[in-house]
Amino acid sequence: MKINIEETVKFFDEGQNSRGHASAIVGIIGEDLNVVAFKHHCESEGKIVEVFDGPVTQGVKRGKRLDRWIYVKEKNGTKTLYQCEIKNWSATAIGGRDLPISEDNKSKDIVGVSRYYWEHQKKRVLKEY
Repeated sequence: MKINIEETVKFFDEGQNSRGHASAIVGIIGEDLNVVAFKHHCESEGKIVEVFDGPVTQGVKRGKRLDRWIYVKEKNGTKTLYQCEIKNWSATAIGGRDLPISEDNKSKDIVGVSRYYWEHQKKRVLKEY
């Protein structure tokens, strides 16, 4: 299956395009969609990426679980194994922000929205601990 990443980003980050639909899609394929986008980005930079679907645990029966192991080999030979928790941030999510994708969009807008989501997530995680 081929996914048009630019159109997918527009769908999720421009709220008027996805009201009433984004949550259902995220619920069914959100994690897989995010993994594919990350893999595509890394491979476009010449990296080798392997995604493991098995459970992401620390080898014990209790405790928090994460979403995926992702192995990335850089062009220079550096290897990294990521243990990932995947979050689905979009314009229609609770507290979401629109981020129109356009030629005149300033990088500061992208940084600002990204920072908002990051800070929001950190506050949420800190409440749990």
